[in-house]
Amino acid sequence: TPAPSPAPAAVPAPPAPKPIPALTMAAVSPVLAHVPCAALSASVREHSLSVQGYVPERYGLARLKGELDAIPGVSSLSADVLQVNDDKCSVIQTFAPYWVRNRDAGRPSSLRTRSPNADFAEGDSLILDVTTPGYETYVHVDYYVLDGSVVHLVPSPRIKTNQAPANYKATLGTLAGWTISKPFGTEFIVMLTTPVPLFDKLRPESESRADYLRAVDQRLRQIAGKYGSDKIAADFVQITTHAK
Repeated sequence: TPAPSPAPAAVPAPPAPKPIPALTMAAVSPVLAHVPCAALSASVREHSLSVQGYVPERYGLARLKGELDAIPGVSSLSADVLQVNDDKCSVIQTFAPYWVRNRDAGRPSSLRTRSPNADFAEGDSLILDVTTPGYETYVHVDYYVLDGSVVHLVPSPRIKTNQAPANYKATLGTLAGWTISKPFGTEFIVMLTTPVPLFDKLRPESESRADYLRAVDQRLRQIAGKYGSDKIAADFVQITTHAK
């Protein structure tokens, strides 16, 4: 009689897949907070993480993406983040909290350029579209030049009135006639909306960036203390300028 065939060896069941941990802002926020000289806003939806903002070149986009991808629970990452030169660091540090709060609120205060990709040649007109939040504000628009100075676009001798009603939309630069000139490179424009004027009188049209940021930082702390920091909002545009 034929010998009985041996019973087939039991195939071990595959291990159950590890459950993906929940993705939370509590896990994301510390990663964003430790990036120096950055302005980063994030939102989570199930296992998708979306981040937008500005990160310094010396930190790098690749490093930031790697750290975001490593957050427990992230299976999909969308990063709309621009790299900025170190010379923008002091500007971003001063306004980042107000920029992040504005982005998290859906960008009620917004600043946009008319030029595609915010790219400008020498002699081009600088035209900006601004929108203000749902309450009366004072609008301040400043152009941070490569040489370490800041030029005040609004308010200025050309545009003295900067009080705006709620949900106001305006185009700036058509009447003022701002044109792009040297030095060329990547420059920064900041829009700030506050519940009261930043300063009692017009500042010089152009001044030292360091002096201005020191004065603004001090004034914003005073305004936040009296009216609440949620009544201050900032938006940024990085532009690229070059010779014709």
